[in-house]
Amino acid sequence: QEILKKIPGVKPQAGYDLYGEQVPATIKDTNGLKKGEGVIASTFDQSIYIAEIDGCLKVVKNKVSIFPVAVIHGDVGLDTGNINFNGTVHVTGSVKPGFKVQADSDVIVDEEVEEAFITAGGNITVKSGVLGKETGKLVAGGDVSAKFLQHTRIEANGNVIVEDSIINCDVLCYKSIKVTGKNAKIIGGRVTALYEVRSTVIGTQNEITTNITVGRNFIVEKELADKRAEIKLVRDRIDEITTNIKMQFGEEIFLKPKEYIAILPPPKKKACLVLLNDLGTANASLRKLAEEAKAIEERLKFDREPFIIATGRVYPGVVLNIKKSVRKIERTVDNAKFFEDSMDKTVKFVAAV
Repeated sequence: QEILKKIPGVKPQAGYDLYGEQVPATIKDTNGLKKGEGVIASTFDQSIYIAEIDGCLKVVKNKVSIFPVAVIHGDVGLDTGNINFNGTVHVTGSVKPGFKVQADSDVIVDEEVEEAFITAGGNITVKSGVLGKETGKLVAGGDVSAKFLQHTRIEANGNVIVEDSIINCDVLCYKSIKVTGKNAKIIGGRVTALYEVRSTVIGTQNEITTNITVGRNFIVEKELADKRAEIKLVRDRIDEITTNIKMQFGEEIFLKPKEYIAILPPPKKKACLVLLNDLGTANASLRKLAEEAKAIEERLKFDREPFIIATGRVYPGVVLNIKKSVRKIERTVDNAKFFEDSMDKTVKFVAAV
């Protein structure tokens, strides 16, 4: 898109006044606009400057720049429609129910998000809270931060940082979940993090079911399960081929295959070689799949042990899952750090602070 056009200078010429006297020309500096960030010269016309990136135009001290930030003044709603931008999106208002905001980089919302759908390649920051009513969803390639989360779904490759509360939400993150305020609480729903969940209070006196999980990477676990299913199919195929060979040619063929094949008549020799080739291919495939499964298993290892911290109180009705160990809280527990005992694979706790 054309942003600026360079206007060639005009050589000043002397003029004359009413009496025929020559008046010397004066040069006036108009202090015109200059090229800034995100603006480049056109390859077709060097006097024309175009936007190098998508973004918002900003003039600072006569310098025109394009910044990769789309600023939505006010709400995302009927007046704006859905937003899709390959940079950062900054919404100065709220995101109304049913609307979508997609950004390759970050999304910043100055007010609340209501039953909306936000997807960001980077971080999502909601300066007020998220009121999902169980239909909205936020998906971030980085962190998600908000004042509070209610009845919504969150998925973050980074951390989830909430100031006040997480209530009846489905939260999945691949680092840590921290509710940081003085009266921080997690009530109801499912909250899952790879390393850590931290709050002041978890659950309520009403014993609302609240599921907290750490130490599980469900995406990698599914990937490993799928790989193991592939391995089983190949092993079944190997067993099928092996049984077929034994039935047609006997077990002796596996003891001295070259000598055995040499004495077979041509039709049987061809059939035998086909089966042995299939067996070799299947075994090679099995070795490759086993290596891939081992690499996936390495990704399930933790560089630090996962834990759950409640510096205030954990109420009955809370279910704590650490790795594959489970503990249902039967009576209130105060100021506790929960962890998995590596020996007996149970969830235990010590004083948090």
